Amino acid sequence: MRNALYLAAAVLCLGIAPSNSRATILNFDSLAGGGFVPSGYGDRVASEGGGWGYVEGNGWTPAIAVGFDALRLSDYTLAQGGLRTWGLGFGDLSVVAWPGAETGYAGVFMFTPDPGYAVRINSFQLGGYPQRDWENQPVLVTDENWNVLWTGDPHVEGSDLEADTIVATHSEYAPGVTRSGPLYLIFGDNWNIGIDMIDFDQVPVPEPGTLSLVGLGLALLAGRARRN
Repeated sequence: MRNALYLAAAVLCLGIAPSNSRATILNFDSLAGGGFVPSGYGDRVASEGGGWGYVEGNGWTPAIAVGFDALRLSDYTLAQGGLRTWGLGFGDLSVVAWPGAETGYAGVFMFTPDPGYAVRINSFQLGGYPQRDWENQPVLVTDENWNVLWTGDPHVEGSDLEADTIVATHSEYAPGVTRSGPLYLIFGDNWNIGIDMIDFDQVPVPEPGTLSLVGLGLALLAGRARRN
C-alpha cells in the first residue's frame, strides 16, 4: 500500500511539474560582430526567425519579455546604451554580447514573465578577452530590485593549458533559478567579458485551484493508507 501511495502521489504531482516548460537559447551568431545587439533581440521568441537566428531548446518563450543593457556597477543604474557584439577573441566563443564600456559596467539581461508564467535561467557561457582568464568578475542572478538570488564562479576563463599548449576556452554556468517575477542576469565588470548561449525557460505557474486539488488528493491518499 505504501508503494501505491507513493505512485499515486507522484502521478498527482505531475500536474504541477514544469513538464510544459519551453526553452529558448540565445546566441549571437546571426549578428554582425562589432555592432549593437538589436532592440527586441530575444524578446517573446516564438520561432527561430524574425531576421535573427535563435536556438530552440525544448520549445520557445513567447511569454517571456527580454531586455538588456550595460549596468553601471557603482549605483546599479542602466546605461541606456544597450550591449554590443564581437566576433572572436572571447575565449573560444564565436559571436558574443558584451558591455560597451571599458570598466565599471556589467552586462545585464532582464527576463520578465507574463502573468501565469515563471522564468527559469538554465545556463549560459562566458569567455574572457583576449583569450585570457579574468578574476573577480560579478556573475549574478538577481530580482528586479537587485537582490542576489544566485552567484556564479567569479573566475571567467578565456584560455587553458593543455599538453603544454595554450588553448582557448570558456566558462559554463548553470544557475537553474526559477521565479514568477523578473530575473536579471548580470555578468562581468568590463568590456573583456562576453556572454553566449543563454538558455532560459518559460514555465506555467499552477493556478491556486490546481494546487488545492493536488493537496486534497494527497490528503485522501494519506488517510486511506492509515486506514489500511
